[in-house]
Amino acid sequence: MSTILKVSRFVLPVTAACCIVGAKSACNLNQPLNPPLKEGETTAPEIPRNPPLNPLLKEGEMISPKILSKDPNLHNYTTYEHVPKNFKRYKTTRDFVYDTGIKGFPASYTNPTHGYRIDLDKGGKMTIYAGFIWNGPTACYPFDCTMRGSLVHDAFYELFSKKVKLIDRDITKPQADALMREMFKADGCNFGFPEIAEILVRCCSGPFES
Repeated sequence: MSTILKVSRFVLPVTAACCIVGAKSACNLNQPLNPPLKEGETTAPEIPRNPPLNPLLKEGEMISPKILSKDPNLHNYTTYEHVPKNFKRYKTTRDFVYDTGIKGFPASYTNPTHGYRIDLDKGGKMTIYAGFIWNGPTACYPFDCTMRGSLVHDAFYELFSKKVKLIDRDITKPQADALMREMFKADGCNFGFPEIAEILVRCCSGPFES
């Protein structure tokens, strides 16, 4: 018992002294909370609202997927803007090139109403030129991870639509639906959502194939 008392007599004063020194240092009581401000300077600098994810983006321009948006090669991603008061709500702002892997169906199409163009070469590389309009993912909410997949998917649907008929629908539609699923996954969609979206477009896409 006497040993404990001796130790406590030494430890308690030292602990108290350390706490006091630490508190003074943390609070920095001898220094002003803020250094003197310069003329016209504020303590809280203004932060720009909704700054662009990529410095190469224009005002009002969006990019998908955002998780990869730092890459300066913007043609690797879907860059688009909203089209107000239009069923097809989005419009590409730059050319988009994607290797679809769907080979053997070369086609080139220019929409007579809106003037946008789609090219698909024999090796499966698709080029969707700036100005293409689409309604985003038909079967779901337009999450960021769905924009690239829905863009390529809609371009395929236009090429084999009843009005255009440039590629074989029976062969390319299942491949386009599966490609959309894989692009959703690659861009961050998960929890079975890509598979559900694929089932929905396979079963319920008829009215949209005009």
